[in-house]
Amino acid sequence: MDVFQDLINRGMKKVLMFICDDFSGISEAIKAYFPCSDIQKCTVHLARNVYKHMKKEDASYVNKKLKEIKNYCDTFEKGVEIFKTEIIEKFKDRYKTYTQYLFSKKEEFLTFLKYPETIRKFINTTNSVESVHSTFEKQRLKKGGFFQSMDILNVALFIATDKLHKTRKANPLIKAKRYELNQMFVVKFGDGIEE
Repeated sequence: MDVFQDLINRGMKKVLMFICDDFSGISEAIKAYFPCSDIQKCTVHLARNVYKHMKKEDASYVNKKLKEIKNYCDTFEKGVEIFKTEIIEKFKDRYKTYTQYLFSKKEEFLTFLKYPETIRKFINTTNSVESVHSTFEKQRLKKGGFFQSMDILNVALFIATDKLHKTRKANPLIKAKRYELNQMFVVKFGDGIEE
């Protein structure tokens, strides 16, 4: 809650979509501060976690179905329906608690299906953010595991960020869908994103 309040204090008002891991309480916090925003839970983490809660052959089946949903569903509604019938219903007797959990989070795992098809693979996981964090962590380890002062921390993060800006360019597929995303923003919030 403090993180969201700090973001609001620094000027963040409207967010089309939050992409996050399934931390306890994060959905509730997002809904409290940003009730109109979409929430997308990381599908890569979902695919990994299935193996912790199901037998190997069942988990493999579920991940196969998740891939089919990601790659072949053209609508959010169709994805949710397949998720319910071919995952939840199929395994509800064997894994009652886990399928109840999946059922309660189904829309948050499939939110990316509401967005343009060409950008779905970029907005269904937190892996790109984790890659950035990994870059920062490498800087910390180079400094012996900690930063001796805030000044050293700021310099190290500046260097890491500068390298990221040089190596990572704005994704052209996402840029190509900017108009469509802006229209989604207008529908949701009533005004567009400033260029």
